[in-house]
Amino acid sequence: MELQHLDCTTEKRRVQICQDYEVHADDCIVLYGGRTVRSDANNRQIHDRYYQFSCKNKVTKKYYMITCGSGAARHLCSLINEPMPRAMNPFIQEREPGEPGEPGEYINRWNPLRRQMYYAVQLFITRYQDALTPGTKIFKILQSITDERYIHLEPQEFHFQGFVEVVTKFNTNLPRVIQDLERHGRIRDFNFTNLANKLRELLPDCENIFLGD
Repeated sequence: MELQHLDCTTEKRRVQICQDYEVHADDCIVLYGGRTVRSDANNRQIHDRYYQFSCKNKVTKKYYMITCGSGAARHLCSLINEPMPRAMNPFIQEREPGEPGEPGEYINRWNPLRRQMYYAVQLFITRYQDALTPGTKIFKILQSITDERYIHLEPQEFHFQGFVEVVTKFNTNLPRVIQDLERHGRIRDFNFTNLANKLRELLPDCENIFLGD
């Protein structure tokens, strides 16, 4: 479902939006294959990655969306007291834990299986970004997975259940998602064997979306 965009060009406008709407940060989504989006903050084309927000009008309960760059996103996140979403670029090698710099240190805090679930969800969002409605189930799963309070814990059964439900509606699986993305460039190695085993343990009757056909 295509949602109407909200202009958020000025700081004053962003403050007003956060007063009139329930605003949540969905994700920072990497563009690929020549895709671009138009920023709702300055009407410029974004070519690399964009921040997506879902907005629900407090009176009419109607949903809207915002896509923007990092400057406007940082301001919106400060207004709604939510962390800035992190991008996961499958085409660029991730810094390893233990290497100098914040990203490696951040990764080191994660439960390894939960981190793999994060990769899987982000790969799916990257692949199907054009077809996903802001604020819907897949983004809520991502927000739960990335909740800083729980990143040291394994993903729970409801994470697996919800992700399987979303992915199967698209008649796909993670190996196919990776194959689709590989048409646009070489991507990092992702191994979802442990997720496949955990899904089999928790939900043996579910289609195992982490395995190929």
